Amino acid sequence: MNTAVSNACFHHVETAPVWQKTAQAAHKGLGKTLQKLGSWALFAIKVSRQRQELKCLPAEQLMDIGLTKAQAQAEAKRPFWDLPN
Repeated sequence: MNTAVSNACFHHVETAPVWQKTAQAAHKGLGKTLQKLGSWALFAIKVSRQRQELKCLPAEQLMDIGLTKAQAQAEAKRPFWDLPN
């Protein structure tokens, strides 16, 4: 049996689990990233809807929360990605 070939195959078998662990870690990282992206998207949709509802409120209700009609209109025009911290 050729020792060089035998050692090369054995070395490959030893490192295979390292690659598998690396792939699994990358998969978990991707899952967390997608989860964060999904959470951000849901929050952005919620804020966007609230802004649109705000512009529909009558002036009296806006006064109750300390806003003018112009401020409510300006808030409603903000892009969905412009979120509060």
